[in-house]
Amino acid sequence: MQVVALLGFGAFFVVSLITGIRLLLLWRRSGQLPELLIGMGVLGIGPLGYGFTTLASFTYGSSLALGAAMMAVGVTAPAVGAAAKAVFNWRVYHPESAAARTAAVVLGLALLGILVCDLAAFGVVRIEQSDELHLWSYLSTTARTACLLWGAAEAYRYWRLMRRRRSLGLADPVVTNRFFLWGSSATAAGVGSMVGLLLIHHYGREAIMDEARLLMSGAGFLGAGFMWLAFVPPARYLAWVRARGAEDF
Repeated sequence: MQVVALLGFGAFFVVSLITGIRLLLLWRRSGQLPELLIGMGVLGIGPLGYGFTTLASFTYGSSLALGAAMMAVGVTAPAVGAAAKAVFNWRVYHPESAAARTAAVVLGLALLGILVCDLAAFGVVRIEQSDELHLWSYLSTTARTACLLWGAAEAYRYWRLMRRRRSLGLADPVVTNRFFLWGSSATAAGVGSMVGLLLIHHYGREAIMDEARLLMSGAGFLGAGFMWLAFVPPARYLAWVRARGAEDF
């Protein structure tokens, strides 16, 4: 069962890595801020945060300095990535809104402030996979989830608007569907992260049930699938979406 659970985490890691790199390459060609922000968000929250934290736990035994460096990246990347997503939500969906700007600034400063307090309290010479959670774990996960679910809500809102326009022949079905996919991916990632935190709080990392691991893995697998279809869709899937025309989805 553990092997099955790892498939979901692995899928999210690989898809996030490929998607994030593709977005940053697109930013290099276009020079547009949204591609940079979303690329930073996808890479920071997914492969850089999870990957370097995991590597650090295996590296401390052989090299304390290398393990500490990896842990520093592992705890910094998700904070920077989530802050980038908050700015993305503001600049893309509500560029003229003072409220959205304030929300993005507050979330970004909160994430970076939590990171500083986390590092000041615990440093980087630690094993993130310990059975204990601390205050900064709850605060950082809550702030990251807020950024993800805010983005999901905005994507779903645009999806509904695009569906209305599509029914009049004024919107492309593929673009419309991508708003749905991106919202679903962000929802899966945010809910999976928060559910994982609550389960670890209740059971502890070592005692957490296989069923709970499968639940978190399933969220990762769903997030990866939606993200893949949104950014690297197979030709057959695109043909299917276009064939549906003005139908729901």
